[in-house]
Amino acid sequence: MVTMDNNIKWVNEISSAIMCDREKSNLINGVTRRKICKNLTVFIITLLLLVNVSCTKVEGSQNFDNVSDRIIFLGDSITHLCKWDQLLPGLNVLDYGILSDPSGGVLSRLDGVIRLKPKKIFIMVGINDIYNGQNSDVMTNYPRIIDNLIRNSHYTKIYIQSILPVTTQKAPKSINFSDNMGNKYIVEDNKELESLVKNINNINVKYIDLYTEFLDANENLSDKYSDDGLHLNKDGCRHWLDLIKGFL
Repeated sequence: MVTMDNNIKWVNEISSAIMCDREKSNLINGVTRRKICKNLTVFIITLLLLVNVSCTKVEGSQNFDNVSDRIIFLGDSITHLCKWDQLLPGLNVLDYGILSDPSGGVLSRLDGVIRLKPKKIFIMVGINDIYNGQNSDVMTNYPRIIDNLIRNSHYTKIYIQSILPVTTQKAPKSINFSDNMGNKYIVEDNKELESLVKNINNINVKYIDLYTEFLDANENLSDKYSDDGLHLNKDGCRHWLDLIKGFL
């Protein structure tokens, strides 16, 4: 790209070439050499400024054109275990779900995600924050996650998916649900997430309510969609896919 430093250098070189010296103002056909230099300098600067604007526009369009067709699913084990690349074999899908990852982990991984220039990102995270008794971290980190993506990946469509319900009574001892794992905490976080997205008011950021679509008659995660009260089984993953197909 042409820079202003180069522009100034070129102007100086051209001025010297035609002897733009204030002390030498000999008449040339009734017009002073100084006047010629002044007019020529203005013309050259104007021309180079136009070149700068043109190059900037080209670079911007190239950056936009280089946006990939990647669709990234970003989150924790609930995301990871659904194996999105297998559920969507015809699309360029990347699974960025990590076991036990809290919202802070997703935030720390964003730079790598942004470098991939994804077309769309589907985010679901927060259950591990609640599990660890750090419910407040969800609404501390989510605004930062969204803001980072808007600023540094403005061409990406961002889908914030609600945290799914759980069934604490079904959980095996290995999962060790705490009292903080009640669905009431999840409902509170989801309401705040929905409000956050609404207040951001950005056409590229949408909230998707999945929570209510996975509930059973007792307001827990339906047995149909989960075997352990937390993670989704194959039917649960397919149901999730059906709910977001319209956004793919």
